[in-house]
Amino acid sequence: TKSGYSTARTYPLGGSGNPNPTLPDLTVASGTVTQVSMAIDKLSALAFTSVSPICAAVPGFHFNLTGAKQIGASVPKYSQDLVTNGSGSLSLPSMEWDTYTVTPTDSAYEIAGITPFNPFALNAGNSQNVQFIVVPKSSKTLQVAVEASVTKLPLSGATVELTS
Repeated sequence: TKSGYSTARTYPLGGSGNPNPTLPDLTVASGTVTQVSMAIDKLSALAFTSVSPICAAVPGFHFNLTGAKQIGASVPKYSQDLVTNGSGSLSLPSMEWDTYTVTPTDSAYEIAGITPFNPFALNAGNSQNVQFIVVPKSSKTLQVAVEASVTKLPLSGATVELTS
């Protein structure tokens, strides 16, 4: 560990909630060599806002944030249910570099748009703003993101046609 940096560790085999860790506890025995590599880096900051299509704050928007890093088979290192505050914002000042996926869990609102695209990368030592454009839930909705196949950047002026 180091102040201002992410952490890394090993996990016991068969541990509760993580029966198959990716970095199991190591054996240290006389006359043997035990080697493991772990990566830590500077912490980053995430700032979320939830707004309406006319950019008015939408308070209390519920969502799950899950990182791509795994500490075990199907066990993410970071997965939290979160909610924006009364001003429609949420700050997470000590986040590990990772690729994060947002999953809305709100009972009243759904995401009509998100900037940056979901999932998004959070680089070490950086700050990332994430804006949710939310609308009241409807029984028949579809969210489409059009991006370039190579760069994965959003394409403007694209047309999407749905047929049955």
